[in-house]
Amino acid sequence: MELSGLRVRRLRGGDLLRHLVGLKSILVVNTPTLIAVDEDFFPQPINGSLRSVRIIDSPLEEFPTKAFQHLGNVSLLEISGHNIKSLPGDAFIGEIASAAKLERLHLTKGPLSEIQASTFVPLRRLRTLNLSSNAIATLPRGCFRSQREALEVLDLSGNSLSQLQPHNLADLTRLVSLNLSDNSFTTLPRGAFSRNALLKVLDLRRNKLSAIDSSLLRGLRFLRRLRLADNDLKEINRGAFESASRIGTVDLARNKLSVVPARAFAGLRFAEDIDLSGNQIHTVEAGSFKDLYLVRIDLSHNELKEVEPESFVNCANMTLLDLSHNRLERLRRDAMDEISYAGELILSFNKLSDFASLPIANMTGLRLLNVSDNSLGAVPRNSFPTKGLGLPELNTIDMSRNNISNIANGVFVPLLGLRNLLLSENSLEELGGSVFGAMPSMLHLSLANNKLATIGRSAFTRCASLRNLNLSNNSLTSITFAVPPAMATLDLSNNQISSLGPPPPAAASPPWPPMNALLEIDLGGNRLGDEGTLEDPDRAEAAFANLLTVRTLNLENNGLRTVPHRALSRLGSLSTLSLAGNQIDSLGRRAMGLLPVISTLSLSRNNISRIEARAFDGLLQLLHLDLSMNNIRALRNDVFQGLVSLNSLDLSYNQIEKLDNKTNSLLEDCLSLERLNLSHNRISFITRRTFPSSPYVPYRLRSIDLSYNAMPALTAELNVGTSRVQVLNVSHNLINEIRGHVIENLTSVRVLDLSNNDLDKLETKRLPVNLTVLRLSDNNLKTIPKILFKQKFKELDLRRNSLQWFHYELMPLIENGTRVLYEGNPITCTCTLRPLHRWLDSGLIPEARADWSSLKCSSPAFLVGLNASEIPEEKLVCPEPFREVPDLSINPDVKLRKAVRTGPDTASISWYVTTRDDVGEFSLLARELGLGPGIEAEERRRIPYSQRSVVEDSLPSDRGWELCLLARDSEGHARSWRQSQCTILQSAGSSAPPRITNMQMSLFIPFLLLLWP
Repeated sequence: MELSGLRVRRLRGGDLLRHLVGLKSILVVNTPTLIAVDEDFFPQPINGSLRSVRIIDSPLEEFPTKAFQHLGNVSLLEISGHNIKSLPGDAFIGEIASAAKLERLHLTKGPLSEIQASTFVPLRRLRTLNLSSNAIATLPRGCFRSQREALEVLDLSGNSLSQLQPHNLADLTRLVSLNLSDNSFTTLPRGAFSRNALLKVLDLRRNKLSAIDSSLLRGLRFLRRLRLADNDLKEINRGAFESASRIGTVDLARNKLSVVPARAFAGLRFAEDIDLSGNQIHTVEAGSFKDLYLVRIDLSHNELKEVEPESFVNCANMTLLDLSHNRLERLRRDAMDEISYAGELILSFNKLSDFASLPIANMTGLRLLNVSDNSLGAVPRNSFPTKGLGLPELNTIDMSRNNISNIANGVFVPLLGLRNLLLSENSLEELGGSVFGAMPSMLHLSLANNKLATIGRSAFTRCASLRNLNLSNNSLTSITFAVPPAMATLDLSNNQISSLGPPPPAAASPPWPPMNALLEIDLGGNRLGDEGTLEDPDRAEAAFANLLTVRTLNLENNGLRTVPHRALSRLGSLSTLSLAGNQIDSLGRRAMGLLPVISTLSLSRNNISRIEARAFDGLLQLLHLDLSMNNIRALRNDVFQGLVSLNSLDLSYNQIEKLDNKTNSLLEDCLSLERLNLSHNRISFITRRTFPSSPYVPYRLRSIDLSYNAMPALTAELNVGTSRVQVLNVSHNLINEIRGHVIENLTSVRVLDLSNNDLDKLETKRLPVNLTVLRLSDNNLKTIPKILFKQKFKELDLRRNSLQWFHYELMPLIENGTRVLYEGNPITCTCTLRPLHRWLDSGLIPEARADWSSLKCSSPAFLVGLNASEIPEEKLVCPEPFREVPDLSINPDVKLRKAVRTGPDTASISWYVTTRDDVGEFSLLARELGLGPGIEAEERRRIPYSQRSVVEDSLPSDRGWELCLLARDSEGHARSWRQSQCTILQSAGSSAPPRITNMQMSLFIPFLLLLWP
């Protein structure tokens, strides 16, 4: 059971839980006003079944000793985010102490600074004790003595502990995990943990420890995880870890270590992770790492200039050796013996200049080698072993971001398992035909961002399995190398390529072999236009010969002045073509030639101003056509003939004024068109032929974008051809009028965007049934049409208009889940905001509060600039038009349902609660009618919160009575009284029914003083 977002100061009375027989867990969360839990909150029926009690983010001021005393079967007790400063010695009494079934106790995130030696004595079976994130400075002697046989996990992190006495933990002989991180320890006494022989996890991170020696871990033969990161450690004494021979993790990151002494980590046969990163280490002495197996060693982000001989001895199959971000100029060959090797060797961000000096000859298990971001100038001959076992498992080499200008021929040939080779961002100027040699296993090769000007024809021919080749951002002028038969992706973007094949005067011949598997070619940012191959009539036809399987071709930014239809005619499988960013100024008839399976064509960012009839004829399967950002002013009506499959058309960022010739629509032949983008043009009016329409053709237009045009009005012509449109965007126009029935005739529209126009009213008698999103922001609306209050919106955007008040008629929409945006309006904060306040206070949709947090008051003067959604109801006055609206009155704590007589002297009264504020119980007040003005009301009874009706006796029927029901908070204080909380019970002889009335304030106010506890 979860109780979230309560607004009570005390949890009191067990009526809420009394009927929940069998309840096993209760969670009280996010209750920022809660300060106490009363003794009677947990009733007897659930004490036997309750196993878990958690109170999270609730600022309790005292530990609820009496409330917990009957919870004898609870095994988990958690109080987090509290305000408890001390735990008394008798914190646990009653059944919770005698039954001793509590196994996990969490008391975290608070100002707790004092605990008594006897506090935890009754909790003999406690296995987990979490006191983290408090303010504990000292531990009393013997405070954990009763837990010697049970406690396994102790968390004291995030406190103010500065000293640890040997006796503090001496009793915890079964302790398995100890967390002392985020304290202020500067030293630890010798043998501090010697009695904790079963300890497996010791966390001392983020303290101020300056040194560790062998005595620290003495007796901890089962220790597996030692975390000492973020301390002030300056040295590691020799043999510091010898006594913890089974240690698995040693975390010494981000300290002030300068030297790794000899035998510091020797003999740790079970070590898995040694982290020395982020220190100031400049020396690794000989024998520092010895007899290790399957260990991850991190020495990154230090100041290493050299690793001494035999620093790594008998370290077989290291999972990872990270020496990145140091100052290494070389890695001595004798730094590791013949047995030591790493699965992943990271040497990036150093100052290595000689690749051949790396001690990798004996690393038979090396899988990844990263030497990126160094000063390597060459990859010389014999860089990789050619004799013996070699490096059979090496599959990835990263040499990017160096200064490599020379690679010896065949240097990578011995690497029979190499899959990925990264040589990007170097200084290579040419590749000979034998540089890579026979590399049958290589799949990915990156040579991007070099200075390559020439590549030998046979440079890649023996890389039979090469799938991806990246040669982007080089200085290639022609493609003369042979493409391997298995290559699928070739990136040649941002070079200076003007010739596909040998440059003139050599005879035209394609660089693509008859047998190839190319699927994607990127030639963007080259010079294939402007007298390049694609505009040379003698060479264009052979440019893409043999490319029978290519699906994607990028020819962006090549300076093309015409569409290279001759070259494209050989690409029978092409499905995606980009010609964006060129200098094409016109498209003639059948401009693209015959591309039977092309589906996506981009001609954006050209200078197209003229398109001939049937320019796209032959593109029978074209789905997406992009003509945005050109110079198109007008289009012939037969431009798109033949595009029967076209699904999406983008004509944005042009200078189009109309889409018809008054007889036919430009889009009549686009039978499958669904999305049309006409934004950022010069369209001023929509005509009856703008969009295709025919009673005999089922056009599919679903989305139209007409934003950023110059339309002054929406006329009836907009309804022609838009009967199936679901998304219509006419924002950022000059619209100041919407003619009659235009909106209601958009019968299928779901999203309508009218924002950023000049509308001062919205006149429509009916909205489309399917309309769920309406955007009207940044207009001049002064009122909201009543028709909007009846629509089932998902989103209604009314921001930055001229609305003078909050329209409370929107509340049914808001309560049903509509997202209403109202900020930026110059509203007067009046009582019309009260229903909104109540709904926000209910917390039904927590994220909705953010939408109303920026709504500010523009008047009255004493509320200017305040958040309109957070002003108390009492400050929201009601002007004349709203005073008689029932929903705008101040909400009382309770509302009476009925008050009727049930007998001669009895009456039944029922009510319901309308507030989510702190209400703990009710008071029933009664006063006999007809008495003098000095007679005060009498409190008849106190009623529990869970009760919603009561039968009151001693109300003789021969007299009339004035009855009031008042709410009291959880601390017993009377809450504010409202007029509607009182009723008159007529005498038996009167024919008038009971009615709500106003009790005389002179009689009521004195009695409030009596209600105060």
